[in-house]
Amino acid sequence: MTLPNFLVIGAGKAGTTSVYRYLKQHPQVFMSPIKETNFFAYTCAGWDDRELNRLGWSARFPVRTLEAYETLFEPVRDEKAVGEISPRYLSVGRPAAECIRRHLPGVRLIAILRNPIERAYSSYLFHTRDGRERRTFERAIGEERAGVQPEKMDFGQLHYVGLGRYCELLEPYFDLFPREQIQVHLFADLQRDPAALMRKHLPLPGDRRGVRPRFEPALQRLGDPEERPSPAAIAGPTDHVSRATHAAEPPPGRGGRAHRVPAHAWAREAGDANRDTA
Repeated sequence: MTLPNFLVIGAGKAGTTSVYRYLKQHPQVFMSPIKETNFFAYTCAGWDDRELNRLGWSARFPVRTLEAYETLFEPVRDEKAVGEISPRYLSVGRPAAECIRRHLPGVRLIAILRNPIERAYSSYLFHTRDGRERRTFERAIGEERAGVQPEKMDFGQLHYVGLGRYCELLEPYFDLFPREQIQVHLFADLQRDPAALMRKHLPLPGDRRGVRPRFEPALQRLGDPEERPSPAAIAGPTDHVSRATHAAEPPPGRGGRAHRVPAHAWAREAGDANRDTA
């Protein structure tokens, strides 16, 4: 039985679809045929199928049993790296982290983080284009801050700000996994030179068992201009997004100082750790 030896756990709207496409091109990498299986977010998060149907989220969890998850990786032959990408693992937090540790204790975990304001606005535009989001950005953020949760909205619509609080979201992973198993990268680096980032860090799991480092994926543009918020579009409504994400200081955890610094500085510190353990 073959299961993944690396997972890209997020963040949503931070280039994970492009990374999935890049990795699928590598002859020594096997990627799940389904991007966003969300298996570990479903199986240990206590979801009830009836509740998922009521919320309209049922389609977000296409793989719901261990047997179905294992089937995805049956075609693996001699690939050195085996993985999947599900940004919901980061957004669900501790339940997903605990489930991953139970089934894949030695897995390499990879997170790609985007400027929280840009991530929130990109997510808003995504849901707007899909026809699911009819509120103004300001109203959506205001309702989230007030704890208002309208019916029949996607999880991402309810947490434009919350899904950018990376320090809180990553904390359970650093609590449960050795630091050397976790990589944290920045979307800006992926956007600036995706090939360089792929060669240096992705998708090499653990001891880098023979995956050819000179991989050159066929690249596409990341972060189209319409997904980048203009100053006029985000002035005012996102002032509190900046305060909430750049100054988020969750309670100290077993990981020590990294859990007590602002999210953006924490990301830089985690990046330094990547270089130390590479």
